[in-house]
Amino acid sequence: MPREYIVPFTQKTVNDDFDLFELVAAADQALEVVEIGLFQSSDVKDDGEEILDVQWIRGNTTSGSGGDSVTPTKVSSDSGTPGFTAEVCNSTIASGGTEVFERPLSFNIRSGLRESWDDGRGMVLRPGERGVLRMLKPPADALTMSGYLYVIEGQVEV
Repeated sequence: MPREYIVPFTQKTVNDDFDLFELVAAADQALEVVEIGLFQSSDVKDDGEEILDVQWIRGNTTSGSGGDSVTPTKVSSDSGTPGFTAEVCNSTIASGGTEVFERPLSFNIRSGLRESWDDGRGMVLRPGERGVLRMLKPPADALTMSGYLYVIEGQVEV
């Protein structure tokens, strides 16, 4: 049975190119990101519209740094302990390896981003593989952001 988790971050200052999320699949299990949510709460009265670009990238071999390790939250009590690791808001981006660029997404900071995919159509990491959701350019000024990934581990088609 697949196990489902939320990887959250709340009220983080984002002011540069960031890896908003970094996941590393367990050595013996694939995982799939089936939903992304990104929101900001600091530019509510700004007159200018701003569009931010993010992209799912997999294949880096060196972890980013400057962020926080987080423990994924179980969606149900029978999900058990996650085998994958998660970091959020790394200010030094992941590097090394052969990057594979997937799923470019853009969003207006006023409305945020909520994107979801049916099972089997999400962003898949093979066992032991690293993936990041990277902000491709910094915001015009610092933003206070929150976000989450909805992740399924185990029984994922690779």
